[in-house]
Amino acid sequence: MIVCSCNVISDLEIDQATDELMVEDPKRVITPAHVYRTIGKRPRCGACLSHTAEIAHKRAACLRGCHRCNCKNSHTTRARAFVSDRHGEPTDHHDNHDAANG
Repeated sequence: MIVCSCNVISDLEIDQATDELMVEDPKRVITPAHVYRTIGKRPRCGACLSHTAEIAHKRAACLRGCHRCNCKNSHTTRARAFVSDRHGEPTDHHDNHDAANG
């Protein structure tokens, strides 16, 4: 789906940019400015910025394995790889969350 018609940027490009940004720093707060810079373009009219932020935030939540993302990929091995235990081993964020919250 095209999100930015001025620059012809798709939701898949926003997901890819978010993936790259999360690999660089998994704790980073992703903003539309980060996404556009990673894609190599600048916003023009700005009408897409709120939608770009929404897509990027959902993708980042998915990669972190957060319950708030509500996508089918939130429980994938790839998402879990961003959360590690003290020994560097991938761990299931959801099991830790459930255990901590009774």
